[in-house]
Amino acid sequence: MELKIHGQTLVYIGGECGIYKQDTPLSMDYAQMDQELIVRVINSMPKEKAIEAVTKLRDQAVEQAKWESTPQNLGFPILRRSLGPTPINEVRANIENTVKFSEDVLKVLKGK
Repeated sequence: MELKIHGQTLVYIGGECGIYKQDTPLSMDYAQMDQELIVRVINSMPKEKAIEAVTKLRDQAVEQAKWESTPQNLGFPILRRSLGPTPINEVRANIENTVKFSEDVLKVLKGK
């Protein structure tokens, strides 16, 4: 996938990206990331703000990739819910892809 970031080209060769996100104050689940959409958002931001946002995304993905177990939603199992969060082992590689994608974007933004 070829992406233009602040006038520079990034060729991303990787799989699905995503992270766990808070759905409600009580629940969290994995969400797939749309790389083209995030690039449009990055391109609409000043470069310094984009670096700050992508660094935050990368740091969040790095932390999540270290998780040993799936995050538990608050209130459960006291409250019944038919589906729980996506198991971490099913999406760990995707979170690691998010780390790689973020690092690639940061290199482009920093001119490296």
